Parts: sequence; structure tokens; C-alpha cells
Amino acid sequence: MNDNAGIDANEYSRVRKRILSARHLNINRFLVLEGKVSDDGVLDSKTRAVVSLAVAVVIGQQELVEQNVRRCIELRLTVDEILDGLSIAMVNGGVATVPCVGRAVDFLAKEDRSGNAEAFVLSSEPVCQE
Repeated sequence: MNDNAGIDANEYSRVRKRILSARHLNINRFLVLEGKVSDDGVLDSKTRAVVSLAVAVVIGQQELVEQNVRRCIELRLTVDEILDGLSIAMVNGGVATVPCVGRAVDFLAKEDRSGNAEAFVLSSEPVCQE
């Protein structure tokens, strides 16, 4: 799955083809690499998806966060695995990631209501207990 900055897949494909038609070597190399990033390599696709999610959170790209949450769900990551990735992003990105993580959790809960994620319940209990 490409992280396509919030435009729909058809529009992204059209724009990508137009860019490739310019036949600029470095731009074409980037687009080919970008298309292969989610393929299995040394890291499996699930690990790549959760890493992509964490990076999207740290750089604050909400559209990419939602796309990566969706990708994680498609790859059958558990809610705990997704939340673990979000926690890694928070530890590394600091307080600035809180709004993005909050929206990711809201998006994950919304996906659950539509039947695309496993059971996901936000508890009213505090997460940290002294």
C-alpha cells in the first residue's frame, strides 16, 4: 500500500503515471522504491506496516496514519499490535504525537464499528496507575 498523502487511489495512480511519463531518472527511481517499500523483505509486511504507522505518527501526517491503520487491519494485525506500534511512536516522538495517536485510536475504533477490526473497547479506567 502506498502512503499517498490523502488522495484516493485512482487519483494517486493517475498522478503517479503522469509523473512517471516525465521520464526523470531519479523521480522514477523514487516512485519504484516507494512502491516496493511495503513488499516483504528482511522485515515481513506486518512489521513494515507497523513501522510505517509509527513513522506517520511521528511526522504528524494524519492521512498517512489512517492509511497505515487501515493497512494494519488489512494485514490482520491485532489491536494490541497496532497500539504497541502507536506506543513506540509516542515514546520516540514525544508529546507532539498525542493528537495524532488520539486520532489513530479514534479511527481504529470507527473501523471496529464498521466490522473491519477485531473487538476494540476504550476503557474509562486510567491507563497509568500509581
